[in-house]
Amino acid sequence: MLGGGEVALEIKSVKEVLPGHLKGLRAFGEEYSPRRRIAVSLDTSPRLVDGMEILPWKIFMEKLWSGEIIR
Repeated sequence: MLGGGEVALEIKSVKEVLPGHLKGLRAFGEEYSPRRRIAVSLDTSPRLVDGMEILPWKIFMEKLWSGEIIR
């Protein structure tokens, strides 16, 4: 978790995150209700799956460094 529990984060070393890859992030979100749930991966473009953000690692790092992930 980042930002005092506001952001749940999971790192995946896959080229494409599939819904089955998000079981842990989904379960964590149901129990703790973070504001954002993000899976960082080798995907080529950002997208949403069941309300969870899938971010390519480079985009995640840009957003993290610019203050868009944790405020």
